[in-house]
Amino acid sequence: MSEDPAGEQSGGGEDGEFAATSDAGPEESDEDEEWEFSLADIEERAAGNDDDRGDGEGGPRAPEPNSASVVRGSPSAENAAFVLLGALVMVGVLVRLVAAGFGI
Repeated sequence: MSEDPAGEQSGGGEDGEFAATSDAGPEESDEDEEWEFSLADIEERAAGNDDDRGDGEGGPRAPEPNSASVVRGSPSAENAAFVLLGALVMVGVLVRLVAAGFGI
Protein backbone atom coordinates (compact mmCIF):
# COMPACT_ATOMS: atom_id res chain seq x y z
CA MET A 1 0.00 0.00 0.00
CA SER A 2 1.10 3.54 -0.65
CA GLU A 3 0.20 6.88 0.79
CA ASP A 4 -1.15 9.69 -1.32
CA PRO A 5 -0.26 13.37 -0.67
CA ALA A 6 -3.22 13.74 1.71
CA GLY A 7 -1.77 11.04 3.94
CA GLU A 8 -4.48 8.48 3.24
CA GLN A 9 -3.64 4.94 2.37
CA SER A 10 -4.54 3.72 -1.07
CA GLY A 11 -3.82 0.52 -2.74
CA GLY A 12 -4.99 -2.86 -3.55
CA GLY A 13 -6.57 -5.84 -2.10
CA GLU A 14 -5.03 -8.84 -0.48
CA ASP A 15 -3.03 -9.90 -3.53
CA GLY A 16 -1.45 -6.48 -4.06
CA GLU A 17 -3.61 -5.43 -7.03
CA PHE A 18 -5.19 -2.03 -7.09
CA ALA A 19 -8.95 -1.91 -6.74
CA ALA A 20 -11.01 -0.10 -9.36
CA THR A 21 -12.55 3.15 -8.19
CA SER A 22 -15.78 4.66 -9.43
CA ASP A 23 -14.28 8.15 -9.76
CA ALA A 24 -11.80 7.16 -12.45
CA GLY A 25 -11.37 9.87 -15.05
CA PRO A 26 -11.16 9.39 -18.80
CA GLU A 27 -7.39 8.99 -18.63
CA GLU A 28 -7.77 6.10 -16.19
CA SER A 29 -10.38 4.11 -18.15
CA ASP A 30 -9.78 0.59 -19.35
CA GLU A 31 -7.82 0.35 -22.59
CA ASP A 32 -9.81 -2.74 -23.62
CA GLU A 33 -13.06 -0.80 -23.83
CA GLU A 34 -14.21 -0.32 -27.43
CA TRP A 35 -16.77 1.91 -29.08
CA GLU A 36 -20.09 0.35 -29.94
CA PHE A 37 -20.00 1.84 -33.46
CA SER A 38 -17.02 2.82 -35.53
CA LEU A 39 -16.96 5.96 -37.64
CA ALA A 40 -17.01 3.84 -40.80
CA ASP A 41 -20.21 2.10 -39.64
CA ILE A 42 -21.94 5.41 -39.03
CA GLU A 43 -20.87 6.82 -42.41
CA GLU A 44 -22.05 3.61 -44.12
CA ARG A 45 -25.44 3.88 -42.51
CA ALA A 46 -25.77 7.54 -43.43
CA ALA A 47 -24.81 6.91 -47.06
CA GLY A 48 -26.76 3.71 -47.61
CA ASN A 49 -29.96 4.33 -45.69
CA ASP A 50 -31.27 7.56 -47.14
CA ASP A 51 -34.47 5.75 -48.12
CA ASP A 52 -35.06 4.56 -44.54
CA ARG A 53 -35.24 8.04 -43.01
CA GLY A 54 -39.02 7.98 -43.07
CA ASP A 55 -39.59 11.20 -44.99
CA GLY A 56 -41.28 9.51 -47.94
CA GLU A 57 -44.74 8.03 -48.25
CA GLY A 58 -45.59 5.64 -45.46
CA GLY A 59 -42.62 6.61 -43.32
CA PRO A 60 -42.99 7.42 -39.63
CA ARG A 61 -42.45 11.14 -40.27
CA ALA A 62 -44.66 11.35 -43.35
CA PRO A 63 -47.87 13.37 -43.06
CA GLU A 64 -51.04 11.41 -42.46
CA PRO A 65 -53.04 10.88 -45.65
CA ASN A 66 -56.28 12.23 -44.15
CA SER A 67 -54.74 15.19 -42.33
CA ALA A 68 -56.34 18.54 -43.06
CA SER A 69 -54.22 21.17 -44.72
CA VAL A 70 -53.69 24.52 -43.05
CA VAL A 71 -56.10 27.07 -44.45
CA ARG A 72 -55.52 30.78 -44.21
CA GLY A 73 -58.24 32.66 -42.40
CA SER A 74 -58.95 35.89 -40.58
CA PRO A 75 -57.97 36.14 -36.90
CA SER A 76 -60.73 36.42 -34.35
CA ALA A 77 -61.02 39.44 -32.07
CA GLU A 78 -60.18 37.30 -29.03
CA ASN A 79 -56.93 36.05 -30.58
CA ALA A 80 -55.91 39.58 -31.59
CA ALA A 81 -56.67 40.86 -28.07
CA PHE A 82 -54.46 38.18 -26.46
CA VAL A 83 -51.58 38.92 -28.84
CA LEU A 84 -51.86 42.65 -28.08
CA LEU A 85 -52.05 41.98 -24.33
CA GLY A 86 -48.95 39.74 -24.50
CA ALA A 87 -47.01 42.37 -26.44
CA LEU A 88 -47.95 45.09 -23.93
CA VAL A 89 -46.93 42.92 -20.97
CA MET A 90 -43.55 42.16 -22.57
CA VAL A 91 -42.93 45.85 -23.30
CA GLY A 92 -43.78 46.61 -19.66
CA VAL A 93 -41.35 43.94 -18.43
CA LEU A 94 -38.57 45.25 -20.66
CA VAL A 95 -39.17 48.85 -19.52
CA ARG A 96 -38.97 47.77 -15.86
CA LEU A 97 -35.76 45.81 -16.48
CA VAL A 98 -34.11 48.74 -18.24
CA ALA A 99 -35.32 51.16 -15.55
CA ALA A 100 -33.95 48.88 -12.82
CA GLY A 101 -30.61 48.74 -14.64
CA PHE A 102 -30.34 52.54 -14.56
CA GLY A 103 -31.58 52.79 -10.96
CA ILE A 104 -34.75 54.67 -11.84
